[in-house]
Amino acid sequence: MVDAPLPSCSPRGTLRRGGARRLVLVAPYLGYMRQDAAFYAGEAISQRAIGDLFAKTVDRVITVEAHLHRTATLNHVFPGIETDNLTAASVIESMLRADTLDPTTLVVGPDTESRPWVSDLAGRLGLAFAVGEKIRRGDRSVQIVFSDPAPLLQRPVVLVDDIVSSGGTLIGCAEALASSGVSSIDAVVIHALFPPELLNEFNRAGIRSLRSTNSVPHPTNAIAMDHILADALRREVVGTSIAENRV
Repeated sequence: MVDAPLPSCSPRGTLRRGGARRLVLVAPYLGYMRQDAAFYAGEAISQRAIGDLFAKTVDRVITVEAHLHRTATLNHVFPGIETDNLTAASVIESMLRADTLDPTTLVVGPDTESRPWVSDLAGRLGLAFAVGEKIRRGDRSVQIVFSDPAPLLQRPVVLVDDIVSSGGTLIGCAEALASSGVSSIDAVVIHALFPPELLNEFNRAGIRSLRSTNSVPHPTNAIAMDHILADALRREVVGTSIAENRV
C-alpha cells in the first residue's frame, strides 16, 4: 500500500483546503522591485526571487506604480499569473484639481525615469512639465540638473516622485529648482518610505508642502487610493457572484 502525500502546509495549501478558489494579493506598495539587478557581487536579485515565490502562491497580483524601470512589465516579474500595475495619476489629479492650481504651474519629475508618469499627470491637468537629469555620486548622494532653467523662472512647481526613501533625489531636485528661481515647490510622493524627521530637510531644501498616497502609512498621507484598488477588485467579487448564482 502506498500512503497518500500529506497535504501542503504552505499558506496557499491551507487556503485552498479551506475552500478558497482564487488567491489575490493586493500590495499597494510592492517591495523588492527596486532590487532588479545584482549591483554587487553575491547579491540576490530580490525582484526575481519574490516574483517567482508569489507566482507560485497567488493567482493575481494588484499593486500601484511598481518600480519597473529596468523591467518591461509586471508580467515579467510574476510569470504565468494575472498582474495589475495601477496608476495613481487619477487620485493625484483629483487632489491637485481641488487646489485650484495656477495655470503657469509646472509639473516636474526628478529624472528621466519619471517622464512617463509626470507627462501623463501634466497632460491630465493641462499643464507643462519638465524633467531633470540625475547625476548619482553615491548611494545617498545625487545631483539634479536642468539643461534649460529659463522656463522655471518664477513659476510654481509641483514636484512628483514615485518612491522617496533616503530623500536624496527629492532634496537634490528641490535645491536645483530653488536655485533656478521657481516661485514655490510643492511635492507629491506616491510611496513615502522616508522617516518623518526628513521633512525638516525637505523644507530647508525649499519644499513648502509634501503629500503622499496612503500606499504606505505615513504622516504625510493625504491621497487615498482606496477606490482604485476597489475598482481593480470589483471583477473578482462580480465574478464570484455570477458563478454562485449559476450553481
